[in-house]
Amino acid sequence: MADARALAEKLKADELQIAETAKALNTTQINLENNVQQQRQLKSQQQSLTTKREQQQEILAKQLRSAFTAGNYDYAKMVFNQEEAGKFERVLTYYQYLNKARLEQINQFMALVTELIAVNADLVDKQQQLESL
Repeated sequence: MADARALAEKLKADELQIAETAKALNTTQINLENNVQQQRQLKSQQQSLTTKREQQQEILAKQLRSAFTAGNYDYAKMVFNQEEAGKFERVLTYYQYLNKARLEQINQFMALVTELIAVNADLVDKQQQLESL
């Protein structure tokens, strides 16, 4: 009878351990699924950010080429030539607007690159979490 009671207690302890292991397994499986889903979202975001970065790079490159080819003004001549003083002021104002817009685009580009770096770091973290799970 003592053997039966000891076996019953051992069986109960084993069943509790099995239940805890099953619960841990279920939790791990849920964490794995969540991790895979988060990785998919991050990869999608990474692809979107990479595409935006490439588009902005192309826009900035075109603007810089355009500014270089259009920058044939000799400012010294324009300053001393009073007949074209109005034109000189218009050109300067135009360039100020262009430079301000270009600077804003460069700042947006830098923010995009920073966000892409963060997404890449998150992807690495998620991959490490997945491996540890």
